[in-house]
Amino acid sequence: MTSPKLLETAAVAQAIVGSLPCCIVDARDRITEVNAAFAARLNRPAPNLVGIEILELMRGLSVDETRSTASSCFHLRSDGTESWIRLDRMSVMPGREMICLVDVSAEWLAITSVVTARTTRDRLMTDAEVGTWRYDPDAQLYYFSSEIAMGHHRINEVSVDLLQRIQHPDDVAKDTAIRERLETEGGSAEGEMRYRDAGGGWRTLRVHYRSGRKLPSGKYEMFGISQNVTELARARDEGDMVTHRLELAMAAAKVGVYEIDLQTGDRWSSDQFVEIAGQEAMARQAEHPFGIYMDDEQKTVRESWDRCLL
Repeated sequence: MTSPKLLETAAVAQAIVGSLPCCIVDARDRITEVNAAFAARLNRPAPNLVGIEILELMRGLSVDETRSTASSCFHLRSDGTESWIRLDRMSVMPGREMICLVDVSAEWLAITSVVTARTTRDRLMTDAEVGTWRYDPDAQLYYFSSEIAMGHHRINEVSVDLLQRIQHPDDVAKDTAIRERLETEGGSAEGEMRYRDAGGGWRTLRVHYRSGRKLPSGKYEMFGISQNVTELARARDEGDMVTHRLELAMAAAKVGVYEIDLQTGDRWSSDQFVEIAGQEAMARQAEHPFGIYMDDEQKTVRESWDRCLL
């Protein structure tokens, strides 16, 4: 006669059930019986638990509640310690279910840590107008995060043709060259691209591109991160325009500027100044900060500089 496997014996099954905090509920979810581990886990006398609806009981004991797939999780706090308990259900007979209290504190803390980190990251990226995107070269579709939607409602499955309709004409060829190189050769790139937002205005995005996995088609998936730098680009362009106008005015007026760091002796001269002063004077300046001036004028010029630096 073959002896039964130990794990299949009634004694082992009883020992396992006895070690787990369990209760039996009827068709209306009311507790009909509990084991000692269940009463001890909830720190309640067993007779006082019978007849109570299980979810009502757990909500009354829980600090808060959240839902997980096909189960309920409850946040318990007792004697300064906190734990998360999940209710696992198992049908044992018609109209009767066995419910076990499963401690999922470690898993819950891990999930909470991930969610908190992601929420913080998302808030920072939203505030900084930084978004991520992915490009599928086989389908020729882009997938954008909401941070760089620029007011457009469609951010998933954006075709190359649709993207190029809102892209600045001067940037289309540059962006296309980067995309074609990365999807065929791999690698990375960066640049500034301009797009029309939903209101019709131009926005400048600083885009970082990187190739990803190689698809069965032989092409590389591409992903990246983009930041709205419109204000920075506008300020830079305005500064460049002012500088250009100033250079034109200085050239027309035959005016030049130069700088001297009196501590290090470093010098910088504008192109206009070099042209006006001449190579001989610039050679003298290379030997002495005030070498471009006549010997009898250098003392006066130096005193003037000293007064300006006070």
